Amino acid sequence: MQAPACIEGDRLALRRPVNSDAEHLFREYASSRQVVRYLTWRAHADVTETRAFLEGAHDRWRSGEEYIWVIQLDGEHAPCGAISARPGLHGVELGYALGPRIWGRGLMVDAVTLISDHALADPVNYRVWACCDVDNRPSIRVLEKAGFAWEGTLRRWAHHPDISSEPRDAEVYSRVR
Repeated sequence: MQAPACIEGDRLALRRPVNSDAEHLFREYASSRQVVRYLTWRAHADVTETRAFLEGAHDRWRSGEEYIWVIQLDGEHAPCGAISARPGLHGVELGYALGPRIWGRGLMVDAVTLISDHALADPVNYRVWACCDVDNRPSIRVLEKAGFAWEGTLRRWAHHPDISSEPRDAEVYSRVR
């Protein structure tokens, strides 16, 4: 997958993170138990965890394992969330998180659409997919609004440490070309 440093949309830009984004990401979403409830990691206790995450993100970008962009609203410098693309067999898997101060405005739909359009324009990708917890209705709605179709339920698929010590079922959605 070709991963540009920046992808611009009508209301937001996706850009490669820089180390100085750590404090903003920590405040916006990484420290929020409400946001990370359905993610596979716990809320960051302090900004050093967010800095370590960004260092790992830089390493994964260089290796091609995962590309992470921060979400930056038009007219703002500070990021309010992040979206990732992990290349896999015939396509790309997405993951995303957004700060609650801007929930409900359709911004994550915009970000998911930008990344999935970009990924599907690459001839090596035939599908873009994402999994989300069966109870994460807002994330499911993001995928549906971005044109993703439900493929099925993955039983005992993902561990969400803020909900359960055991793996939980997940819904898988995709866009294909």
